[in-house]
Amino acid sequence: MKKLFLIIGLLVTSTFVQAEDDTCSGVSEFAKAVMSARQYGVSAIKLVKVAEEAFGKDDALAIEMIDAAFSEPRYNTEDFKQEAIEEFTSMYFLECYKIMRED
Repeated sequence: MKKLFLIIGLLVTSTFVQAEDDTCSGVSEFAKAVMSARQYGVSAIKLVKVAEEAFGKDDALAIEMIDAAFSEPRYNTEDFKQEAIEEFTSMYFLECYKIMRED
């Protein structure tokens, strides 16, 4: 579990460094990390702490993503976990893409 938490922390940090090059890919990678953590049993408390350390306490998008992930069920089978992760990732990518096109 500690190893997974460390991986999530590294993913979070590296995701938003890369996001400067491609914002929506960065957003979707963070969404993937959040939902993966959710599906594999990382607590909301741990995710919020990681997000606060990486982005500060006022990062509304990170907190909103965590909240949205924990509004979704946690699945038992690998297929359902992967499907939930892919759907969550795609949803955030498309929302970001729509917003970026408006600018």
